[in-house]
Amino acid sequence: MHICENRLGKNLNDIERVHIAQCQECAYQHQLMTDLNNNVNTMELIEPPVAVWEKLARSSVVKRKKRVRKWVFFAAVAASTSFISFTWLMFNNYQLQNQLELVLQVNQSLELQLTLNKMPTFKQAQLITLVREIEYRLHGATTVEKLALLKERQQLVSKIVNLQKGNSNVYSI
Repeated sequence: MHICENRLGKNLNDIERVHIAQCQECAYQHQLMTDLNNNVNTMELIEPPVAVWEKLARSSVVKRKKRVRKWVFFAAVAASTSFISFTWLMFNNYQLQNQLELVLQVNQSLELQLTLNKMPTFKQAQLITLVREIEYRLHGATTVEKLALLKERQQLVSKIVNLQKGNSNVYSI
């Protein structure tokens, strides 16, 4: 078994020295690592010019600034988009809520007028049946569909009220 290359050139124990004495490959590797280590220790450190260090420092700062600028730009775009979307959704919800309340108020006033007459005519009874069907569909409808159904119901109830007011000569059954 050969000696680990990380141990070559360092202080060796007795078993490793015996192995190096017997194995030519490990002896060669040990000699190379020892020579390399000796050469490194005898070399002088050369300092690069100051301009090189300044150039390196500027290039890393510029790269970091570009990365930060890109991230900030995308974050700002995402924040602006989400803010605009949120504001638009709130405004639409507010308008839809106002429309729904207005339609409900009109329907309530028409229902109050409808309750004044106790005996409906045949035509009024048919319209009341249609109103009940619309009310049944209102339970499973979304908000936008509810608004359309309430407007349709409002028209039917106003027809019933107009029939009550306008046709006093009509016979009821």
